[in-house]
Amino acid sequence: MLEQFRVTKAWGVKKYRTAMQFIYDEAHRCFVVVEGPEETFREREPYVIRFDQVNSVALEVDEY
Repeated sequence: MLEQFRVTKAWGVKKYRTAMQFIYDEAHRCFVVVEGPEETFREREPYVIRFDQVNSVALEVDEY
């Protein structure tokens, strides 16, 4: 699935190399959550999660 993944949008703080990114593929209805920039996310070999696999989501924001 990772080879077929096409980035539609990425959310995250791109100026930090260790920031987490939420990257999704609208056409294939899936996403990855990975540390680092979207340009290199495939190198980290993240799990690709289909939208239909998600039952609920909790978001926690931690500020310094």
